[in-house]
Amino acid sequence: MTQDLRPHRRHLAVLLATALLLTAVLAAFNAWVDPYGITRRQGMPTAGLPEVTWSRISAAERMADPSCDVVIIGSSRGVYGFGTRPIDRLGQRLCNGSLGGTSMRELREVARFVARESPAERMILLADMALFHDGRGMMHDYAQSRFNTARTPTTFALWSLTSLSALEDSFATLGVRTPFFDPPPARLPDVQRNRRTVRVTLGLPRILRAFEGPDLTLDLLREVLDEAEARGMQVTLVLPAMHAMEFELYDTAGMWRQHKQWRLWLVQEAAARGLELWDFATYHPPARTKLPLAPDEPSNPWFVDITHQSMLLGELTLDRLFPEPGDATAWDPRFGVRVTPDNVAAHLADLDAGRAQWHAEQPADLAWYEATVRETFARDPAIVGDLARTAATMGQRLPPLPPGADAR
Repeated sequence: MTQDLRPHRRHLAVLLATALLLTAVLAAFNAWVDPYGITRRQGMPTAGLPEVTWSRISAAERMADPSCDVVIIGSSRGVYGFGTRPIDRLGQRLCNGSLGGTSMRELREVARFVARESPAERMILLADMALFHDGRGMMHDYAQSRFNTARTPTTFALWSLTSLSALEDSFATLGVRTPFFDPPPARLPDVQRNRRTVRVTLGLPRILRAFEGPDLTLDLLREVLDEAEARGMQVTLVLPAMHAMEFELYDTAGMWRQHKQWRLWLVQEAAARGLELWDFATYHPPARTKLPLAPDEPSNPWFVDITHQSMLLGELTLDRLFPEPGDATAWDPRFGVRVTPDNVAAHLADLDAGRAQWHAEQPADLAWYEATVRETFARDPAIVGDLARTAATMGQRLPPLPPGADAR
């Protein structure tokens, strides 16, 4: 007697239909929310959390938008300074593709993606020395983005519509907290953020403690510039704004001279290629303002923390780079300096003068910084030796400073 399999088949059919229906509902929900801006790249969700809208997945979609005229690529300095919304300047649409925690190795792949997928005719490359650490690699969401050449259009579409990661980001985009996913981390108070920045910058191997660049990574920047040149893109190199206290970190690490040599190398490379280089990482007035270093002190409008400019300062940066016709703004001479081989020596010497000026203007901030450094070294004495070894070996491919570039 044969067993009747029809009930089992009907049961399997119901299970399959249910799974397909749930998958279709999941895909429809993710497509409707569109947390990564795939179908409405420039209309990013108003409630989107930083983890979603600042992801590599979203950044790739923004830069691939057909309306994009100028792409901005860089680190978290660009993320905080320019945000995720489209920016219009002089009839051009700017698309910010900056990536938190990135490196020159990753930006090389981003430049290749821009050359393949973006219609933009100009690239603004935000260069800062931390990008050149060879120990910094790819972040976890790189693999899911279209920057990853192993991602085919089919696998990317399936992942963005049906994965649990996309579902989590959809809920986060809507501002809905669910019991199924981890809540976003709470934002630290300003004082704790600034103290943590000093400790992390000096103590983490992937920042200054075991700085392996720029000796190993200068060629990666050249590859980025080669990609843009081959595509016929105009490139502008920009050093984004830094707070004066961040400059102190380079001096504490014994890398102040190498930092200036790195700037000189950038100027020489830009000049050899006929590119403009604008320097906002100077001691201009916003960079010398007081940071909130006690609970009762107000936030700084220009900087989110020691290392990240605010969108207010980012707006001024773009105003400087894209002046309106007839604009008569009297810019501070240190805010947005067009640096060339002709003025680079004087410009580098002015960094020493600006540092001395900040010391005189903000003695309380300097004392707080020095106390935090002493506390950091006391917690982990090995940092001092690591920084000394790193400073002694770095900069072997960097050019020597010209006469007059060192005012100390």
